[in-house]
Amino acid sequence: MMKNYTVHKITISNGESIAYRKSENFGENIILLHGNMSSSIFWQRTMELLEADFSVYAPDLRGFGDSSYNTPIDSLSDFSEDLNSFMEVLNIKKSYIVGWSTGGGIAMDNSNIRLNNVNIQNNVTGNYGGGIFATNSHLIINNVAVSNNNANGVNGSGGGIFLINCTHSIINLTVNSNNASRSGANITTFQTPSLGSYTDYLQLP
Repeated sequence: MMKNYTVHKITISNGESIAYRKSENFGENIILLHGNMSSSIFWQRTMELLEADFSVYAPDLRGFGDSSYNTPIDSLSDFSEDLNSFMEVLNIKKSYIVGWSTGGGIAMDNSNIRLNNVNIQNNVTGNYGGGIFATNSHLIINNVAVSNNNANGVNGSGGGIFLINCTHSIINLTVNSNNASRSGANITTFQTPSLGSYTDYLQLP
């Protein structure tokens, strides 16, 4: 039988009420971020598996589960700011962050993204970043290949890589054979230093 975790609530700096589930305090912190059209309840089985080794937190994102939605979300960065405030209120100074779907995007936002010895291929997304999508982040890339990914939405761009306002440190990045329905089949970047010389690369100022 799946364990049920008590739902707690806190008010963060922007006035939103964030609901969250929490395990007992064991070991390092880990925060689990759910995807779109779901809530922290989807993490309960995972929390059971982790709680012997970690202090596990699973918040409901703004507008989901038991959390409030006083101010509409404009971008993933709004969720990221909520997460930072959530950590401040609960005095979580250091934590692993794990997310799936939308939660994965939030985990990657405003962070250092480390990719080592990875092949990223055969992924399909809507409009942006079939292989790698990041905003306001620093990417540390070492021996990474991005190929055969697809951004096939109406405004599909950056089928392989889509970056907004990012910096990077790169050793051996290969990007080829990606597809986008509109522009930048391999790479699209905005307010980001050049990744190098690649075909089908749309670099916006």
